[in-house]
Amino acid sequence: MSSRLPSEKSRRFRSLFLAAEHNPSAIVITDAAGRIEYVNPRFQELTGYTAEDVLGKTPRVLQSGLHDRGFYEELWGTLARGEVWKGEFCNRRKTGELYWESAAIAPVRDRKGVVANYVAVKEDVTESKVLREELLRAKEDAETANEAKSVFLASMSHEIRTPMNGILGMLELLRQTDLDPQQEEYLRIVRESAQTLMHFLNQVLEYSRLQANRTELESLDFDLMCTVGPLFELFALRAREKGLETVLDLDPQVPPRVRGDPLRLRQILTNLLDNALKFTEKGWIALSIRRFPPEDGGLWLEFGVVDTGIGIPREKRHRIFQGFGQLDRSTTRRYGGSGLGLAIVRQMVSLWGGFLSLESEEGKGSSFHVRLPFLPAGPAPSREAPEEGEGRILPDPPLPLRLDALLVEGHPVSQRLVAALFARRGWNLDLVPGGEEAMEAVREKDYDLILLDVDLPGMDGLETVRRLRRRLKRPRPVPLVALTAQDLPEERKRGLEAGFDAWVTKPLRVRELLVVLSRLLTGDPEGEVVDREADPGDRG
Repeated sequence: MSSRLPSEKSRRFRSLFLAAEHNPSAIVITDAAGRIEYVNPRFQELTGYTAEDVLGKTPRVLQSGLHDRGFYEELWGTLARGEVWKGEFCNRRKTGELYWESAAIAPVRDRKGVVANYVAVKEDVTESKVLREELLRAKEDAETANEAKSVFLASMSHEIRTPMNGILGMLELLRQTDLDPQQEEYLRIVRESAQTLMHFLNQVLEYSRLQANRTELESLDFDLMCTVGPLFELFALRAREKGLETVLDLDPQVPPRVRGDPLRLRQILTNLLDNALKFTEKGWIALSIRRFPPEDGGLWLEFGVVDTGIGIPREKRHRIFQGFGQLDRSTTRRYGGSGLGLAIVRQMVSLWGGFLSLESEEGKGSSFHVRLPFLPAGPAPSREAPEEGEGRILPDPPLPLRLDALLVEGHPVSQRLVAALFARRGWNLDLVPGGEEAMEAVREKDYDLILLDVDLPGMDGLETVRRLRRRLKRPRPVPLVALTAQDLPEERKRGLEAGFDAWVTKPLRVRELLVVLSRLLTGDPEGEVVDREADPGDRG
């Protein structure tokens, strides 16, 4: 037995030696003082140093100088405790080139338990390290670009909405003057062109928000037909102007009230119906709403838009859901449009957790179906729902006969628009251009209502509303309404948190503003902020 022991040890040693020599990892063995006793061929290949170059020396010959003293103190402290150290080094090859390696270093003890050697097994991770750093830089660049995009969107929204508020508002005032038939026709063309531009801006902003993951869904109880009915009626009027028939098919199994996001539902259906109307020259367009029974027993509704339009070739269907995508240039020239509508639909449906499908035959028409999850709504409010068809022309909501208001607005055109609206109703309106002047005004007079632009010179609207909230401590708080070109959800959230009671975006619409004022001044429940994509004709 004892005579075979040296032979077995020799074979074991040779096996370990061969394993080290042919190992794909770099292996370094040092004595207890850290002097190198062995390096394998992979070490020599990785570092450029031969065994003769490094034997008897310490691994300091590889140091790059990029790691501080604390790094090495932590390494040796780990080894002194008898533990294995694992980490990454940035070292320097014989050529001077830097490289990264992942290392595991372990102490090896003799029979007496004393550390005799240290064994390091190392992997070259330069490529993966560089890739990680590039990915990190790309992520940081993307976040910076995303933030820049958000700033740009907010700026563009403000810079375009503010003059559009003046254009559409003045056109509304002009419409209420005595015009001859030719002037009325000119006015109609200008209004429609301005509304088309505004619609395009809204599409671009919505698409950009979706791309930047800045769109959030709301969860509200709402009446389905009060949401879809007015939308479809307006669409049917436009379809009849083209000589098209329209059909609204409502499944009796669909509950009248559901919980979901009515604004996003309107946007989805509006884009689908607009798309059908754009590409249908004759025949009909139908909107169907059905209850879809899912396996989990939840409440799913399927909305279908079917048309007898030009259809979509199979090989080109993928294009229409891409941003700014249409079938080809001839389609864009003939039918116009931004090519964003269906891209917005696809992303909104995905955000909602729903499904979108398309069936189409070239020359015969298309069928889009959207399935969306909803929740059951709570009990209906006591006030009766509007009759079917109501929503296109509505009476003014209840409003006070007398009103003493303050407008904090630095833009002269916006001042004139609100002043004209208030004058027509016999309400008093004081005008100041900025936040400091607003604070002075409320010190001298009590107001029933204060309207503020958010982008004020000097003290901005958010700081102004915070100071007004602190000052106007009365038994009944004074309503503070934002009139702003800022349409981003995060801006609205910041404004409401700062103290605004309502957030009305420019271009102002007369009915929207009146509905909000009705809610704040009379408690009328109808006074909720309405859909920005509703009938654009009622702007002021």
